[in-house]
Amino acid sequence: MKEILPNFHWIIEDFLAGMAQPGSSYQDPIQDLMTLKKMGFGIIVTLTEKSLPIDMVLGAGLSPVHIPVNDFEAPTIEQAQNFCELVDRMHEMKKKVVVHCYAGYGRTGTMMAVYLIYKFNMTPEEAMEKLRQIDRGYIQSASQEEFLYEWHQEVCKRKVNDESR
Repeated sequence: MKEILPNFHWIIEDFLAGMAQPGSSYQDPIQDLMTLKKMGFGIIVTLTEKSLPIDMVLGAGLSPVHIPVNDFEAPTIEQAQNFCELVDRMHEMKKKVVVHCYAGYGRTGTMMAVYLIYKFNMTPEEAMEKLRQIDRGYIQSASQEEFLYEWHQEVCKRKVNDESR
């Protein structure tokens, strides 16, 4: 498929994708949002400090979610957990999810790795390798990589606690 959206990549085919901010490739952001809707997306997760205009997102027929993460930084454990629970709920509802930051690499890649670790029991290395096979630009800073190890420990700890109940 020809790239029609900036830095668009499927992470989980026909369910979870990452991309750059709509409109960041000198296109009309509304056009990008309408393209996402035509592709069957139901929800757009914004990771930039400032959210997309809600009326613009809703006008395109998408549901907006804003999880602000500073550029080149990682989410908090709570943000990561909330993201994973949201994506799981959308999967149950058969709604496609697209995630973006500004360029679609650092914060987007980090959050995608967070979900791969959570959902598929991947190690941080496995998640980063899978994502970097899709696009070498995913996950851009040491703090983002370090967070994935912290997140992996948190996920493992929660699974042990759940199993002991």
